[in-house]
Amino acid sequence: MKILFNDVVQKSNAPAELKSPALSDPYVFIRDYQAPPPAACPLEFAFDEPSAVNCIGIGNCSEKTVSIEAEIAPEQLFSGGGAEPAPFAKTINGGDAGGQWTVIVCCQKTAVITVNYEEDGLYLLGRQHTCLSFTIALTAGAKIGRLAAGKAANIPTAVKKEPGFHSTAEPRRTLSGQAIAGAGGYFYRSLSLDSRYKTGPEEVKEIWAGYGAIGSGFPFFIDLSGESYKLPFSKLYATEKNQRQMGFESGARRFLYSRRWEFEEAF
Repeated sequence: MKILFNDVVQKSNAPAELKSPALSDPYVFIRDYQAPPPAACPLEFAFDEPSAVNCIGIGNCSEKTVSIEAEIAPEQLFSGGGAEPAPFAKTINGGDAGGQWTVIVCCQKTAVITVNYEEDGLYLLGRQHTCLSFTIALTAGAKIGRLAAGKAANIPTAVKKEPGFHSTAEPRRTLSGQAIAGAGGYFYRSLSLDSRYKTGPEEVKEIWAGYGAIGSGFPFFIDLSGESYKLPFSKLYATEKNQRQMGFESGARRFLYSRRWEFEEAF
């Protein structure tokens, strides 16, 4: 199971609708009619600090393809003399008189992240970027209920999975035995997973970094591709039953924790 604990979009100047936990409160892309008509309506927001991003969480999106232009933080790589410069890199000779060392300064300014949206949940990227800002461009009238980004934590789970389907509707039965369908309810999925002594220090660090939102009841973006061979779905946007009081059982010899995860789908 891959799960996003620390959503760095929450620490950005993105519109409130993109950060709201309720997917029914979407951000709508509106064209500026005073400007020349663009192919898409751009939205730009910046993170409060350079942020590592290897996954994107999307909820309630009206488009099937979401394209994000990410501004990348500069990187410096040190390598030996004669090294081939990386793509989009500038080479500066330095070091001793013989120029035995080379400083490769990454000059790539942006990276395009494309996500093929199918359902609410977490989407893993091919690589990790250190991002300064995002620019999203969708067609006029398109909407997104919530957008999240950050580092996906890997929580290996036991083979046994417990998915469920639920309804909050309240049907009634008449005195003659007839069934009257319940009105005003909604339908949702649940999932119970057991992780036995496999949650390590990096995952715990991510939980604490994002606990401001987790402790406030924000739902998680989850990718279940590794478990999909035993589940009827591979993505989930859900709250966890005990996320406001997250307790762990420690391992005996190493920094490993055990926990049972009980998710209920959110909207």
